[in-house]
Amino acid sequence: MLLTPYQKDIFQELVNIGVGRAASVLNKMVNSHIELHAPDIQLLDTDRFLQDFLTTKMETVSAIKLSFECAFPGTAALVFSPEIASNLITLLIDEQPLSDDFDMLRIGALEELGNIVLNSVIGTFSNILGEDINFITPEYYQDTFENLVISSSNVQGMVLLVRAHFRCEDRSIYGDIIIFFSLVSLEKLLESFDKLCENTQMQNT
Repeated sequence: MLLTPYQKDIFQELVNIGVGRAASVLNKMVNSHIELHAPDIQLLDTDRFLQDFLTTKMETVSAIKLSFECAFPGTAALVFSPEIASNLITLLIDEQPLSDDFDMLRIGALEELGNIVLNSVIGTFSNILGEDINFITPEYYQDTFENLVISSSNVQGMVLLVRAHFRCEDRSIYGDIIIFFSLVSLEKLLESFDKLCENTQMQNT
């Protein structure tokens, strides 16, 4: 499946708006200025996605998963390396983690972070397209990258990869926002994009 130039522009614009909203909220949560950027979007089928990330698929990742139900249901994940996740915890709760094992407070902090970022991104799709979205409680996840992809998608699934960079003053904290759709869900989402284009053209005539 290929995106038309217009569809890709819509994806980019909606994600940029959502990431910008997330940055505004996070700036108020911590004592460091946070900037979030989403410079690149790729749409791949699940098999191609795993092939492209073959060198990293067996690496352990820390992630927050947020499933959503709507006309185009799917699962979004905010993915970090364990080291970056540890740095984020320190930033969020102003405490140096004492071990590699996350207690409930630390997991809760990451889940709240993921909820804010992913809710802002997916919520932007809802607002612009006029679709109601119900969010499932965010879930902390630590496993291999490959298992994360497999557990969040399906055989005929698509992966929307958004490379999101987090910049926190004197430290570099970054991660990936990954959104998983089934083919049916993605087709419905793209239909909504096309309707949005038609409505915009009608208003401009």
